[in-house]
Amino acid sequence: MSAQTRQQLCAAVQRDEQALQEAVTALRRAAQQSLDVRQRARQQLSAHPVGWVAAAVLLGLWLGQRAK
Repeated sequence: MSAQTRQQLCAAVQRDEQALQEAVTALRRAAQQSLDVRQRARQQLSAHPVGWVAAAVLLGLWLGQRAK
């Protein structure tokens, strides 16, 4: 194997290692976001505020009726 081929292979390995590190970082970030319940709840609340308010009112009425 020539020195030039060896250098090209080393450069390719370094590029692949960098790409792998970036992919692992992106995967780790995606996994953390999907497990963040508080953030997902905020997104759902901001996306559908009327539905959440209606559900809260109905739950409050139902709990109020049970307390009697």
